[in-house]
Amino acid sequence: MPRLRIAAVCAAGPREPALRRERGRLLEPALHRGAGGRGEGAPAGLLDAHRLSRHSHEAGTYVYGDLCSGEIFGWDGSTQSVLLDTAMNISSFGEDEAGEIYVVGLGGTVHKIVASAPCTYSINPTSAFFGPAGGTGSVSVTAGTGCAWTATSNALWITITGGSSGSGVGTVNYSVAAYTGKPRKRNGTMTIAGQTFRVRQTR
Repeated sequence: MPRLRIAAVCAAGPREPALRRERGRLLEPALHRGAGGRGEGAPAGLLDAHRLSRHSHEAGTYVYGDLCSGEIFGWDGSTQSVLLDTAMNISSFGEDEAGEIYVVGLGGTVHKIVASAPCTYSINPTSAFFGPAGGTGSVSVTAGTGCAWTATSNALWITITGGSSGSGVGTVNYSVAAYTGKPRKRNGTMTIAGQTFRVRQTR
């Protein structure tokens, strides 16, 4: 895989990209990031670009970092985006035989860049039954660490009393009002972590 380096120091202004000699010829950098990384006047720092083909990120994306800000960026040929915001002084990147990318800090640390696992959610139970007097209940939420979720009631007679939002594993508490209506039953729902919780009540 081609590896391109733009050498620069932490300075407020943009610098001209350096050319690297490889196999007897000079290679133009794939991209050049000047000042303005983290706020106006942020330094350009050292920039390494790796074009990915087998990595967990989208193929054809360049990954590079800012020495001074610690940010790691992705560039698809037209759009730059921040992939990670670290506290590292990034000095270089490396790649193993499997196409995995590693970032090297000036202090000698080496970290592997991995794609975050998608958040998945489940609730237990998924439904409840109440008599005319109503009552209270709870629902357990299971989600990965750092996966945020919310809980909302879709019926006026169902009230969330605790756990209206959370992250990872949590519990939602709710109450169901007494029922005195003419129909023999009523049905309502709550949306918890993107899942539907059904409530049935009879008189």
